Parts: sequence; C-alpha cells; structure tokens
Amino acid sequence: MAENTHYDLIVIGSGPGGAALAQRLAPTGKRILILERGDYLPREEANWSAQAVFVDGKYQADEQWVNKDGETFAP
Repeated sequence: MAENTHYDLIVIGSGPGGAALAQRLAPTGKRILILERGDYLPREEANWSAQAVFVDGKYQADEQWVNKDGETFAP
C-alpha cells in the first residue's frame, strides 16, 4: 500500500456490521478501506448452525479485553 494513499472511509472489522456498512457505501464511489485482524472463517457446516454459533460460541474470540474501569471482559 502506498504511504500517501487516501481513503474516505475506514471500516474497522469485516464482520456482519462492517461488511454490511461497506457493501451499502460501495456504490457511493468513496474510497473504502476495511481493516480486519482475524483470519478467514473456514467454510464448514457449523457456520450455518445457530447452536454452534450462538449457544456453543464456536467462533468467539478466546481473549480478554479491558474496559475503561480496568475490568476484564470477553468480547
């Protein structure tokens, strides 16, 4: 990427919210950069399983974040 590259919009994360926002803004002609820290989600049956995604938390990040009060929480 060139060091003087200009973007009109920067979207942090390509999850459902970021991807939907970028898709909606794409026809505007704005230069959009999407930043993602994660890897590709493997294509597997569990992707389509509400049980695996929402109940079992199969794709939840295995890390702790810290809030403004110094307390940790799982994202």
